Amino acid sequence: MRVVAGRLRGRTLRAPRGNETRPTSARVREALFSLLGPTEALDVLDLYAGSGALAIEALSRGARRALLVEQSTTALACLRDNLQRLDLTEVAAILARDVHRSLQRVVDFGKVDLVLCDPPYAQLSRALGFLGRLTEAGCLNDDARIVLEHAARDRDVVSPHPLLVVGTQRRWGDTGVTVLSYRGPIDIPRTRN
Repeated sequence: MRVVAGRLRGRTLRAPRGNETRPTSARVREALFSLLGPTEALDVLDLYAGSGALAIEALSRGARRALLVEQSTTALACLRDNLQRLDLTEVAAILARDVHRSLQRVVDFGKVDLVLCDPPYAQLSRALGFLGRLTEAGCLNDDARIVLEHAARDRDVVSPHPLLVVGTQRRWGDTGVTVLSYRGPIDIPRTRN
């Protein structure tokens, strides 16, 4: 597995062995980041980070910083190794914790511009619930985007929160991707009576 583009283009990434994680293929990463456009100066949150390939791709393309959330000890070993070998430890923090128990720590990290969410396919509805909680907690900057990876057969991904708008949906082989856009709360000016 290699970084697709940016300053780290071509650098090798380690992936955990076994079936516990499902690294995003280079083909899907390339298509996904082409779809997203520039990532310069974005703050990134990578949920179910696995090897860290998605966040590392964003950092290689100019993202400012990233928080990567992962609980698997096997994946964490690869993730730590990848960040150290690519000299990204200054701009990437690891939260070794179950995503669904990480909300307060994510809030402490600060608002983000891009959320990369690649849950086990069987946990899609649970991941959507967490994205709703994340939105409710005020973790997203205005115009933030959430990239949700899921099984291609799950075509009807619905928004988990009224302020998240389902946008582009794509399929590459068995992989589906849905991009949700955050439309922050609208302040309605008060009128005097």
